[in-house]
Amino acid sequence: SPLSRTTPTLASVLRDHGWATAAFIGAYPVARPSGLNRGFTVFDDPFGAGDATTRQARTERRAAEVVDHALAWLGRPRSKPFFLWVHLFDPHAPYEPPSPWRERFAKAPYDGEVAYSDAQLGRLVAWLDAKGLRSRTLVIAASDHGEGLGEHGEDEHMFFVYDSTLRIPL
Repeated sequence: SPLSRTTPTLASVLRDHGWATAAFIGAYPVARPSGLNRGFTVFDDPFGAGDATTRQARTERRAAEVVDHALAWLGRPRSKPFFLWVHLFDPHAPYEPPSPWRERFAKAPYDGEVAYSDAQLGRLVAWLDAKGLRSRTLVIAASDHGEGLGEHGEDEHMFFVYDSTLRIPL
């Protein structure tokens, strides 16, 4: 179900206090039908037209594309503080990291997708460094879940409740 319209979001609170708010979305599960777009002045989401049951032909996009869009937004002049949500979806099945991570992690494609996503996040942090903003910017990284990766007979994260899927980085 979509987020209730009465539930405040961090983006809506910050926007109401004069912050610039933008989100750049990597996959359909958090697209507009989820309700998570509330409070964002910019919600870059190529998946979210229609209702929550809509199935788009394209349900995700690579981290590099998401970060490219976020960096373009960050590069625009602004006089107020900003809240930016960058949603990277790559470390999800099927595990197919792009080159050169595909080759470097041929035997561990999930690790390749994590390393690729980390490199893309690194581009954002490098931009903050180059602009002298990192020392006054809070960067929070979180995961939605872990993966079974074969533990307990589960390759992904659908049925079992073990630390491998519950303990996530924040």
